[in-house]
Amino acid sequence: GAALERAEAARSQAERGAAEARQRASALADDLEKERGERRDARRLHERQLAAAAAKRSQPAGGASGGAAWRESALLQPTRLSSGGGGGGGTAAAAPLDPRQQGELTGLRSLVAAMQAKEQTLIDSLVQLHVRMEQLEAEAAEAHGAAARLKALRDEHAVALELLGEKEEKLEEQARLLQERGVAH
Repeated sequence: GAALERAEAARSQAERGAAEARQRASALADDLEKERGERRDARRLHERQLAAAAAKRSQPAGGASGGAAWRESALLQPTRLSSGGGGGGGTAAAAPLDPRQQGELTGLRSLVAAMQAKEQTLIDSLVQLHVRMEQLEAEAAEAHGAAARLKALRDEHAVALELLGEKEEKLEEQARLLQERGVAH
């Protein structure tokens, strides 16, 4: 009785743990998707601001502005956007940004870097929770198997006790018959 109860308790605890891990993994996946959306929005805002700045600079410059606008578009590439200080080489060849635009660009780059770090943290947490969920599911399956084996053993034990009882009854009956014959002779 107690072993079966412990096995059932372990199984139910493992199942609860697996369910909690699935819920946390789902919440982390939602957070990850939200962070990706925010990152996309920040990138779009950055692209719009850069395009506006490039258009503003290209209006008075005439034919020479085509090269500057092209160089400025290099900032829109994700590798340059997310590279932090490494993207500064592309802006040096373009027309210089005013301090406000440079500050916005730096702020957006740091925002993207922070979002990427948070995304990586969420991914790592999601992986850890997935591994834990698989462990708990395996433990639940093992506990369920142990409970089934315990039930089978209990059934076998009950059958063995019944057979033993029948044999004892036969032996008692034979002993009684032998005793009656011995008394009768």
